[in-house]
Amino acid sequence: MFRKIRKWIVHFLINREIRRNIRVKRHLDFDKVRSVGIVFLLEDENRFNQLNRLVKGLIAKGKEVKMLGYFPGKIVPNFFIQKLKIDLITKKDINLFGLPKSEKAKVFIQNEFDILIDFTAEEVLIADYICGISRAHFKVGRYREEMVRVFDFMIKTTETMDYDTFIKATIDYLSILNTTK
Repeated sequence: MFRKIRKWIVHFLINREIRRNIRVKRHLDFDKVRSVGIVFLLEDENRFNQLNRLVKGLIAKGKEVKMLGYFPGKIVPNFFIQKLKIDLITKKDINLFGLPKSEKAKVFIQNEFDILIDFTAEEVLIADYICGISRAHFKVGRYREEMVRVFDFMIKTTETMDYDTFIKATIDYLSILNTTK
């Protein structure tokens, strides 16, 4: 019951913010994108390593990458090594309704990324909120009915799709989408 109320409140706040603030939506050719924001759920070492490889590849292509992850526990696991481009928020950084109260989340939300990618494979309310009120110019994420107003481009996943395939499909589709021809 409380989870449903929290979900309703979070999506109410997202929709209110969408109506209040008109963000500048624009899509750039993926080769011309300069800044990329990534939202993710820190679950296990394997998924973290997959994202880390992606980030190294994006940085090698000259993109400025900033990541904000959420760990549902209070103590950060040992495999997560604090890096300059990755901020992590934990349960103690969110309030009763599941909204971020940390300064790093607020800074991430205010950043006007060329592309914001949500790499959460499950429903994570704090990730929904961060993506929903972010000032990013182009937002990409997994297809969910309640997030249609938030994302500019959505990837429909299947039950059998693993995380690595989800990451690869997202980047492949972004590379295909070109507005300048």
